[in-house]
Amino acid sequence: YDEAIGLLQDAVRDSHSVMEARHYLGLCFMGKNQYDLALEQFKQALAGHSKMDEASKELRYHQAQAHEAMGNREEALRFYKQIYSQDIHFRDVAAKVEALG
Repeated sequence: YDEAIGLLQDAVRDSHSVMEARHYLGLCFMGKNQYDLALEQFKQALAGHSKMDEASKELRYHQAQAHEAMGNREEALRFYKQIYSQDIHFRDVAAKVEALG
Protein backbone atom coordinates (compact mmCIF):
# COMPACT_ATOMS: atom_id res chain seq x y z
CA TYR A 1 0.00 0.00 0.00
CA ASP A 2 2.77 2.47 0.83
CA GLU A 3 4.21 2.50 -2.68
CA ALA A 4 0.75 2.94 -4.18
CA ILE A 5 -0.02 5.75 -1.73
CA GLY A 6 3.11 7.63 -2.83
CA LEU A 7 2.24 7.25 -6.52
CA LEU A 8 -1.37 8.29 -5.96
CA GLN A 9 -0.32 11.32 -3.94
CA ASP A 10 1.69 12.38 -7.00
CA ALA A 11 -1.34 11.74 -9.24
CA VAL A 12 -3.51 14.01 -7.05
CA ARG A 13 -1.42 16.92 -8.29
CA ASP A 14 -2.58 16.18 -11.87
CA SER A 15 -5.84 18.08 -12.32
CA HIS A 16 -7.13 15.56 -14.86
CA SER A 17 -7.17 12.62 -12.48
CA VAL A 18 -7.76 14.15 -9.06
CA MET A 19 -11.09 12.50 -8.29
CA GLU A 20 -9.97 9.04 -9.38
CA ALA A 21 -6.57 9.35 -7.68
CA ARG A 22 -8.13 10.47 -4.40
CA HIS A 23 -10.61 7.58 -4.62
CA TYR A 24 -7.84 5.02 -5.00
CA LEU A 25 -5.76 6.77 -2.36
CA GLY A 26 -8.70 6.44 0.03
CA LEU A 27 -9.01 2.74 -0.81
CA CYS A 28 -5.32 2.26 -0.01
CA PHE A 29 -5.80 3.94 3.37
CA MET A 30 -8.81 1.68 3.98
CA GLY A 31 -6.62 -1.31 3.18
CA LYS A 32 -4.31 -0.14 5.96
CA ASN A 33 -7.26 0.37 8.34
CA GLN A 34 -6.58 4.12 8.37
CA TYR A 35 -10.22 5.05 7.96
CA ASP A 36 -9.88 8.68 9.00
CA LEU A 37 -7.34 9.27 6.21
CA ALA A 38 -9.53 7.37 3.76
CA LEU A 39 -12.55 9.49 4.63
CA GLU A 40 -10.59 12.69 4.05
CA GLN A 41 -9.58 11.50 0.58
CA PHE A 42 -13.14 10.48 -0.32
CA LYS A 43 -14.45 13.82 0.92
CA GLN A 44 -11.92 15.75 -1.15
CA ALA A 45 -12.65 13.59 -4.20
CA LEU A 46 -16.34 14.52 -3.97
CA ALA A 47 -15.71 18.23 -3.36
CA GLY A 48 -17.42 20.20 -6.08
CA HIS A 49 -18.93 17.06 -7.60
CA SER A 50 -22.66 17.27 -6.88
CA LYS A 51 -23.85 14.91 -9.63
CA MET A 52 -24.84 11.40 -8.48
CA ASP A 53 -23.04 9.43 -11.18
CA GLU A 54 -21.37 6.03 -10.87
CA ALA A 55 -18.10 7.51 -9.61
CA SER A 56 -19.78 9.50 -6.85
CA LYS A 57 -21.91 6.51 -5.84
CA GLU A 58 -18.72 4.46 -5.48
CA LEU A 59 -17.12 7.18 -3.37
CA ARG A 60 -20.15 7.51 -1.12
CA TYR A 61 -20.32 3.74 -0.77
CA HIS A 62 -16.70 3.64 0.35
CA GLN A 63 -17.35 6.52 2.75
CA ALA A 64 -20.16 4.47 4.25
CA GLN A 65 -17.91 1.40 4.51
CA ALA A 66 -15.22 3.40 6.29
CA HIS A 67 -17.74 4.81 8.77
CA GLU A 68 -19.15 1.34 9.31
CA ALA A 69 -15.66 -0.05 9.99
CA MET A 70 -15.12 2.73 12.55
CA GLY A 71 -18.40 1.88 14.28
CA ASN A 72 -20.14 5.06 13.10
CA ARG A 73 -23.40 3.37 12.13
CA GLU A 74 -25.41 6.59 11.80
CA GLU A 75 -22.88 8.19 9.44
CA ALA A 76 -22.62 4.96 7.43
CA LEU A 77 -26.39 4.86 7.12
CA ARG A 78 -26.46 8.50 5.98
CA PHE A 79 -24.11 7.76 3.07
CA TYR A 80 -25.86 4.52 2.16
CA LYS A 81 -29.17 6.42 2.09
CA GLN A 82 -27.74 9.06 -0.24
CA ILE A 83 -27.08 6.30 -2.76
CA TYR A 84 -30.31 4.42 -1.98
CA SER A 85 -32.39 7.52 -2.68
CA GLN A 86 -30.95 7.68 -6.21
CA ASP A 87 -30.25 4.03 -7.07
CA ILE A 88 -31.85 1.28 -4.97
CA HIS A 89 -30.06 -1.37 -7.05
CA PHE A 90 -26.51 -0.12 -6.46
CA ARG A 91 -24.47 -2.99 -5.02
CA ASP A 92 -25.99 -4.15 -1.71
CA VAL A 93 -27.06 -0.66 -0.62
CA ALA A 94 -30.70 -1.67 -0.03
CA ALA A 95 -29.60 -4.44 2.35
CA LYS A 96 -27.20 -2.04 4.10
CA VAL A 97 -29.96 0.53 4.64
CA GLU A 98 -32.25 -2.15 6.02
CA ALA A 99 -29.58 -3.61 8.29
CA LEU A 100 -28.43 -0.28 9.69
CA GLY A 101 -31.81 1.45 9.69
